[in-house]
Amino acid sequence: MPLVGGGGAGNIAGSNPTGTSKGLNYIGDHCYAYSGLIQINTSLTNCLDFTTGASYALVDLTLCGAAKHDGGTNTGANTVFEIYMDGTRNLLVKVESIQEDMPAMEVLPILIPPFTHVQVSFICDVDTANIFNSVAIAGRVYA
Repeated sequence: MPLVGGGGAGNIAGSNPTGTSKGLNYIGDHCYAYSGLIQINTSLTNCLDFTTGASYALVDLTLCGAAKHDGGTNTGANTVFEIYMDGTRNLLVKVESIQEDMPAMEVLPILIPPFTHVQVSFICDVDTANIFNSVAIAGRVYA
């Protein structure tokens, strides 16, 4: 059942279908969100913030750890991502990009219930210019 024109907060198809924002975008029976690159810091930083509509969504939540934007040597950071649903912290995921043998990205399958306020935030152990995190969601919406 297409949700174009409504079904949740954030951008809807046609308003900014390829851009970044904190909202959830809908195209037909699919949804997505891209936080864009967000500079790391030692304060809790909000990446995504939206409320779903009347349908539930099965999505992959991709958490990308700290990486240098200018292509230089990555000094890395330990990043903890916090995923809240309706104000309750449901998931806490550490992504490490300091050691080369650690995954710098985690993909989590998530079911988001209808009318749920979702927030994804992160905090790092360093505050360094030119190093960024990002978050993405891609999935399907069901009526």
